[in-house]
Amino acid sequence: MSHHHCHGHHHHHHCCDEQECSCCHHHDEDSCGKEDFADQLLQLADEAWMEVLKEKIKAHVTKSNGAQLEKLAKVVAEANKDRWRLKLASKKGCEDFHCKIADFFKHE
Repeated sequence: MSHHHCHGHHHHHHCCDEQECSCCHHHDEDSCGKEDFADQLLQLADEAWMEVLKEKIKAHVTKSNGAQLEKLAKVVAEANKDRWRLKLASKKGCEDFHCKIADFFKHE
């Protein structure tokens, strides 16, 4: 069981290349699994740290630039809505589009 844990959950496929992972060369497979798990926990802690930092940065940006970003978000959202409206209208078919163009010139 611990033998599979050592190899199955390691991020590097070449875990047991001689230079890569000295822990795998010990006879005590349990300690290898524990070291591997400890590394995973440290990696998880790094990710959590970055996530918390990102949230703090977002809060700071919102506090100092919130009003400007609100306006910008509205401009971008409206532009995107118009873009999709055009995209979806064009999907109704070329014939419809050609008819509209023809009609336009008829009424000129």
